[in-house]
Amino acid sequence: MLFPSTTAATFLIYINLADADGFVWAALSGAGRVVRIHPTLGHVDFIVHLPVKSPTSCTFGGRNLDTLFITTRGPDGGGLYSLQMPHGIRGLAEPELQLEDSTSIMAM
Repeated sequence: MLFPSTTAATFLIYINLADADGFVWAALSGAGRVVRIHPTLGHVDFIVHLPVKSPTSCTFGGRNLDTLFITTRGPDGGGLYSLQMPHGIRGLAEPELQLEDSTSIMAM
């Protein structure tokens, strides 16, 4: 989901995923941050500051789903960053696609 900012600052908000605790993760493109938002209270409880201004997406990976991968775009970006999450923050496993011939393909 993509939302324009409603503040005086100029950035786009990409809502990317929910983690195992139900918190929502959003990339603030133009602000150089990815934030974790409480699902019912709406406050930000964790901020990832990036060395570039335009994050576009994030997802969890790694053996324990406790590494956050962040993609970026733009003249100062176009990269992939990874961050080991603290405090037991982790993602949810993606479902596998089961084909008729019993072949399993991991969702991307």
